[in-house]
Amino acid sequence: MKLLASVTAVSIAATGLFNPALTAAPAAAASGCARTLPGFVHQLTHTASRKKIGWVASDGFSSVGLAGGKSLFMFGDTLYGTHAGKRLIRGRFQRNTAAVYTPTRSPCVHVFGGAHGSGVLPTPHPSHAWYWPGTPIRIGKTVIEPASFMRSTGAGSMAFRSTRDDLITIKVSATAVKRTRVRTLALAAQPATGSASRISWSAGTYVDGSWTYFAGSSLRHGMYGHDIVLARILTADVAHAAHPGSAAQYLTTAGWSRSADYASLRHIVDGSGDATVSMIAVGGQVHIVYKQYSALGDTIVDTHARSWDGQYQRTVLTAAPVVPGTVTYSLNLHPEFGIHASTVWATLNHNAWSGSTTSDVSLYQPSVLRLTLPT
Repeated sequence: MKLLASVTAVSIAATGLFNPALTAAPAAAASGCARTLPGFVHQLTHTASRKKIGWVASDGFSSVGLAGGKSLFMFGDTLYGTHAGKRLIRGRFQRNTAAVYTPTRSPCVHVFGGAHGSGVLPTPHPSHAWYWPGTPIRIGKTVIEPASFMRSTGAGSMAFRSTRDDLITIKVSATAVKRTRVRTLALAAQPATGSASRISWSAGTYVDGSWTYFAGSSLRHGMYGHDIVLARILTADVAHAAHPGSAAQYLTTAGWSRSADYASLRHIVDGSGDATVSMIAVGGQVHIVYKQYSALGDTIVDTHARSWDGQYQRTVLTAAPVVPGTVTYSLNLHPEFGIHASTVWATLNHNAWSGSTTSDVSLYQPSVLRLTLPT
């Protein structure tokens, strides 16, 4: 759920980059470029200054590991400009931005903001139509960004809707993050019953061998949260097919099927999910982790099973960070920073119920968490 539309939002923790109830700021962050998620966030928040233009704050925060120990981060709505302390001096509102983290080099964070408001995934008229990035994936040497193509539906901070999902091939270099190919994700998107919103298939993505799994989120009418459903596409088709998804399989109540009838789709999360989820296979289980009820909820939940089509169980992992006057949403796991005894780094986006990020940019920067997944 993206709440930022007019640059208002909220934040990581009242006392700094990390929520002290969940994790302490590690010593590695002070040394600069250690390969830790807190180290990356520490460096990222210092890429812009009073005179230097750069990333100031954003939501999104999905990532993928690259060759050589690097990471690519894709951000959603971004404040991109200059700041002094917590105050934005000047800047622009970008629909998406990116950063490459190279711990072995200095500077270890390179931010790419794109141009003209569109960001690094350009569109002709970003105030009316834009991309919101999902979780990037890597297949061999190819980096692919599943992204929702959004359209404005009128005035107001929530006046937008997802109209399609694309797979965007990205070339990552030391000097640029550029799209090289765009393909429409050919997954069934509209519930046949008319009882829920369009299924957005860029809610979460995970490559697991010969199959790539896509989580679809749909807001059922009358519910406070999202339904989460699953589809899978052969990884080779995700990498190369002109129309990826045309031969997809959907998880239904009867198992994997080529049929995408909404009434028969198996709801892994039933009306209590977020618009985005984070998926991972670790410890002999598959995990779908999300902020329960998106901005309206107060817990982080893991729905897990022994296989993608197995019997899912629900485990509450922790309470979401509480910052007065704020909401939290869109949790992202970052396994490329290491998994130890099923404990993985994560970020959680913040936004403001009231307040302005122009006067306090820290209100639109993420919490950093460590989550231990059930085994």
